Amino acid sequence: MRGVPGDLTTSTRPPTTIPLRHFLVALAFLVAGGALGLLRVAGVAGAGPGLDGIAVAHLLLVGWVCLTIIGAMTQFVPVWSGVEIHSERLATLQLVAVAVGVAGFAAGLWLGRPADAALAAGVMAVGIGVFAYNIARTLWRRAPSTPPRRTSRWRSASSRSRPSSAGPSPRTTGGACLPGPGSRGPRSSTPTSPWRSSAPW
Repeated sequence: MRGVPGDLTTSTRPPTTIPLRHFLVALAFLVAGGALGLLRVAGVAGAGPGLDGIAVAHLLLVGWVCLTIIGAMTQFVPVWSGVEIHSERLATLQLVAVAVGVAGFAAGLWLGRPADAALAAGVMAVGIGVFAYNIARTLWRRAPSTPPRRTSRWRSASSRSRPSSAGPSPRTTGGACLPGPGSRGPRSSTPTSPWRSSAPW
């Protein structure tokens, strides 16, 4: 995962009570959904025809699974992003809204009151929206990181191994220019002939 930083810190995590409440409420919905499922198997169905199964499904999927995910993300996103949660009050509000909405929705379906179930579904949607807003604002506060400059290894290696076309530079000592290694020294500007005689005339 490239998006996950290597230096995770727990200093920005929210209080442990916030995700713990989500997990406990989710566990309660698991027990409630299992109990209503056993009642359906025993022949005790709800007042609404065919709606009791939907009620059990929402208790397990939204009440148990979704609340567990919401609680985990409320704790994990601040740790991953390196910033504190946007609002702890909104984190508590999302739990209350989703819990009341799921319980009211399941009760409305079980008792055969679709109007009450629709109202509770709206409350549940508000809670999920509050959760999404709180997480989005938390991620928005994260400062963008500047990626490090990448240099090509092949280019740097080729520049080191490529010989210089200008040749070795001459050495200077005390202002005088000395020939570099491998040089033949300064040449005379006057050409010399091989047939030049050493005679004075």
